[in-house]
Amino acid sequence: MRRIFLIFSTLFIINLLAACGGSSGSTTYPATLTSTFGTPTPTSDGFTVQITNYDATYTYSGTATASGTVTVSGSGLVTVTGIAPNTSSTATITTSKVQASDGSATVSATSLRRLLAFVSNYLSDTISVLNPLTGSVESTIAIGVSAPVGLVASRVGTKIYVANATGNSVSVIDTAINSVVSTIIVGSSPRKLAISLDGSKVFAANFSSNTVSIIDTATNSVVSTITVGNSPFGVASSPDGSTGYVANSSDNTVSVIDATTNSVVRTITVGNSPYGVATSPNGSKVYVTNLADGTISIINTANNIVESTITVGNFPFEIALSPDGNKIYVANYGAVLVLNAATNTVASTIMVGADPIGVAVSPDGTMVYVTNRGDGTVSLIDTRTNTVVSTTTVGTTPEGVTFNSR
Repeated sequence: MRRIFLIFSTLFIINLLAACGGSSGSTTYPATLTSTFGTPTPTSDGFTVQITNYDATYTYSGTATASGTVTVSGSGLVTVTGIAPNTSSTATITTSKVQASDGSATVSATSLRRLLAFVSNYLSDTISVLNPLTGSVESTIAIGVSAPVGLVASRVGTKIYVANATGNSVSVIDTAINSVVSTIIVGSSPRKLAISLDGSKVFAANFSSNTVSIIDTATNSVVSTITVGNSPFGVASSPDGSTGYVANSSDNTVSVIDATTNSVVRTITVGNSPYGVATSPNGSKVYVTNLADGTISIINTANNIVESTITVGNFPFEIALSPDGNKIYVANYGAVLVLNAATNTVASTIMVGADPIGVAVSPDGTMVYVTNRGDGTVSLIDTRTNTVVSTTTVGTTPEGVTFNSR
């Protein structure tokens, strides 16, 4: 009987020691958690990055270099703010938990260059440089007596290209110094420009000479001049720069240019008085505004056929797409229309200034600038709320608008 009691007593003690974590009675501590991260996304004042092994049972804190502030959301999204434009910062994320050793990991990224908007003022012969964050004009660039109309920005550098209608030229502006660094002679009365995604080619639609000039941006020289239809106005490039699309306003057609052979390979009939042209981000569609009949022609680039026509009314001028291709913004008479690209229907109408004409979407898709030719202003639209957040007076008769960073 005593032997049985000793056996049960021994088993009880062994089980008790096991329950306590060992023969010494020590507690088992949770393992240290070292954060791992996805790919950082730069922002205008820092970056965001997702913690891929986020565990809500741990407490997260962070610090950042370059005077940054770090927050970690309940889903593990790290947000670094307070970083100067184009500045690298390293965030250190520390994890802690009761009875666990602290873990630490770092992640680095560079904030975006400072985003600015550039507006061509037709009768002032100037370019206004706007700060979207303050809604103010930071500086004004003189172009000379040349009637600047359309303008485009390189996404890979600090260059702006401006079509000068009476100067028969394209001005090249270096946004790092806000000065004209080159002037390229093109055809007669250039109106609108387009640029390839890599910034290597610029297409200039020459209204009075019925041609398109193709500019090599490496040499700032015209490498080809192509005859198109009558009165070319709007122009767009495929993302890879291999194809140009030109709206011939007097012919009611769009010329399709093969930029490798420098020839017109197709002429597409669209609506009445085509004006603005834009390509979808993936290059599968081309959108053309038809000024006189209030419609938008949608061209399928796989077969270069108009696949549908949207009625919008009230003189649609310029057109631009969001970076993801889901939204279409059209400068209509007195308003900006926001279209759902999936359904080709008007989702919102935003009242702006008098006689809106030019429209541009910021690289992150959060802002749209619209030039109001009738009252010399530009309207800044917050695309998250579809509301005008600021109206800024610029030069006389603002026409084109584009975004660039520096």
